Amino acid sequence: MKALNLKSEIIGSGLLMCAAYYLFYAIDPIARSEILVEKLLKIACYCMILLSFNLWMRVNNRLKGLDPEGPKEIKAHIKMTLFFLFCFALMEAALFLEAM
Repeated sequence: MKALNLKSEIIGSGLLMCAAYYLFYAIDPIARSEILVEKLLKIACYCMILLSFNLWMRVNNRLKGLDPEGPKEIKAHIKMTLFFLFCFALMEAALFLEAM
């Protein structure tokens, strides 16, 4: 059962990353005229990227022989998620200031 979870997490991580890039680069030119749709698209892409990296961290912990649900691992997931959210907010702030 453990190998099945590992395989599904690896596949899920890669598919989520591909789907996020496809969603952004294929649909963004179509949605460029609608502000609300564009913002929702960015949020969806950011969530998919965060989920993809969290799945990869779970895979990495399993490969190291650590429990992905352990307190240290959960703390590392939270730190990584906060770092990515900060980076996304920084990117959005720059785009917001440029548009003003």
